[in-house]
Amino acid sequence: MCTTFFLENEERRIVGRNYDIFYDNGCLFTNLRGLKKTAFIQPPEKPLTWTSQYGSLTFSQVGKEFPVGGINEKGLVVEQNTLPETKYPVVDDRPAINELQWIQYMLDTCSSVEEVLKAANNIRVSQNSSHIHYFVCDPSGDVAILEYLDGKLLIFTKERLPIPVLANSIYTESLEYSDQYIFHEDEYKANSLERFFRASKMVQTINNQPSTTVEDAFQVLEAVKRQDTIWSIVYDLSNMEIHFSTYRQQGRYRISLRSLDFYQNTAKVANIHNFGHRGFVDYQFEINRELVQSFFTNETLTEIFQWNISQEMINFFASYPDQFSYFDEAERE
Repeated sequence: MCTTFFLENEERRIVGRNYDIFYDNGCLFTNLRGLKKTAFIQPPEKPLTWTSQYGSLTFSQVGKEFPVGGINEKGLVVEQNTLPETKYPVVDDRPAINELQWIQYMLDTCSSVEEVLKAANNIRVSQNSSHIHYFVCDPSGDVAILEYLDGKLLIFTKERLPIPVLANSIYTESLEYSDQYIFHEDEYKANSLERFFRASKMVQTINNQPSTTVEDAFQVLEAVKRQDTIWSIVYDLSNMEIHFSTYRQQGRYRISLRSLDFYQNTAKVANIHNFGHRGFVDYQFEINRELVQSFFTNETLTEIFQWNISQEMINFFASYPDQFSYFDEAERE
């Protein structure tokens, strides 16, 4: 369960996002330019390969390189919400990537929504563990929603995206509900559609005002908050800032992307719940392993997904980012 939306006027573009889940561990990671990467895809499928062109800041619960959302230094935001009806494409000749690393790939290689939409048709989501749809936007005001239904990629943008809001239902069904207020007996779907409806009305009202603020976004997030909302995130694209709060700590935190160095020897990491006390520290394998281990050994998650993951596999997954090398070692020096 999550809610994502876009606010804009002539001078300001802002994205709001509530992250709703019972499991609350998470980290912020900086991701550097110039790294050669290969998607975490097992044989015999062909993994996607690329070089990161842009630095980014991402939120993750699973480990570095597998974000649940983030923003890059061009102001491109890529977020995702759960969508139970998702059905990814069947295996074909396109290179493959999993559903969360798809987010990192787009942040690494794209500077705009237009570039994301072009890239999305050339790659394939595979070996996934969750069903999601994507919300992408950039500082120009372009917004798009991407859904995989019946194995096909559906893209909603411009005239096909009259309301820049995403919850946990198929976008066309959300629009229909917003117009007709259709009753649904399914509790999950009813909750999603109600949040979409509530956020939509507020977003439309705010977007008709002469100005838009970060506080406006937090007011919408408060209105659609659930008992399991663990993070509330606001991306201020016009000022290249991230504002966020967590349910564990009082207050909000602000990060300026302009203050981050995305081309240095060491990436940075921060525990999202301890950010106010410690902030960013140098990335280390041990920090990533702790996050990965916490996720894959969580009793509730293990019961839901029927995982039986060895410590060796956890260590391998956590060390995955250490396999990357710089595209130009001489330039790095």
